[in-house]
Amino acid sequence: MAAVLLAVAAAVASTRLLLPGASNGPTPVDPTPSVRFILPSSSNQYRQAGIPVISPDGKRVVFPATSLEDNKRRLWVRELDEFGARPLSQTDQLLHEFPQTFWCEDSQRLAYHADGKLWSIGLDETGREIVASIPDNFGATWNREGVIILAPGTGGLVRIPASGGKPELITRPDPGISEVGHVEPHFLPDGNRFLFRGLAYDPAVELTRRHLYAGRLDSPEITIVTPMNSSVWFVEPGTLVYVEGGSIKAAPFDASELRLTGKARSVTDRVSYFQPSGMSTLSVARNGNLVFTSPMTDEELVWVEGSGMRLPAIAGSHSFLEVVPDPDTANFRLSPDGKRVVGGVSDLRTGLADIWLFDLERKTQRRLT
Repeated sequence: MAAVLLAVAAAVASTRLLLPGASNGPTPVDPTPSVRFILPSSSNQYRQAGIPVISPDGKRVVFPATSLEDNKRRLWVRELDEFGARPLSQTDQLLHEFPQTFWCEDSQRLAYHADGKLWSIGLDETGREIVASIPDNFGATWNREGVIILAPGTGGLVRIPASGGKPELITRPDPGISEVGHVEPHFLPDGNRFLFRGLAYDPAVELTRRHLYAGRLDSPEITIVTPMNSSVWFVEPGTLVYVEGGSIKAAPFDASELRLTGKARSVTDRVSYFQPSGMSTLSVARNGNLVFTSPMTDEELVWVEGSGMRLPAIAGSHSFLEVVPDPDTANFRLSPDGKRVVGGVSDLRTGLADIWLFDLERKTQRRLT
């Protein structure tokens, strides 16, 4: 039987969820022990764990995963001082891979998007209720006073009572600068002011420009803070955390003046990041603890013989855009003579892919785009 060319991950774990501690961040107001561990994408309870979100107090994470018991996808909570995760059984209506989960500032309740609605539930699974009908969720934040600010995807941000109610528009994109939407709000500690990103499209240069803004619940006033192509998190007492080029950055930030006050430094790299949207898998607590997923970087092309033996097709490992064994849907193609392969390889700094040509006889590779 002829050999079959496949792309496989060279490492056992293809998705890693990492939780560095706050040792590299500012001194926290309420410090928790510095911890660092890997949260497996599969366990004896679940499989296919999704993007994790850390609680504001930095003590637990929530993530979507499929239960091995009933094959239903729901939210799971992992306390950082415990080894196992527990399911939130009432959240089993998750149909979307990314339910856009977010926490209340008190870290005792959380909200998620499912079935075209915004739901909330307590950590003890009490008080599960529908907050509002929302077609989509491009970021949300929830203060201690029971106010949720959410980005529905197009237009401005909306304000919703956490107890339930009709969304109220509180920001409007500026058409004078070609703004098309406001996304990813983030409350500052006072529970009144919030940061968010504005997206503006310039058709003359086919470029989407992004700025970080600050708004207030008690005023329609909006302040431009700085150009920014990333979600942001405020870490007490005064640090702004964001992603740039696949690296996590931390910059001194004056929350009272709403301005950066110094040069950013790198905290760690290899975080999953998609430059066109500025979205990443990073989540940061108020005390500086953070959680993120890393992109796969250890995939290799191999020949699979009829006996099942695998032989390297090319030297080295790569981050392939998508790894699927079906030749009709795979993002790489084998030439008719079996001597060359063309496929997409992701740039870890941007999340974008280029087309590469691999010569299987000469063991060489060349980027085409």
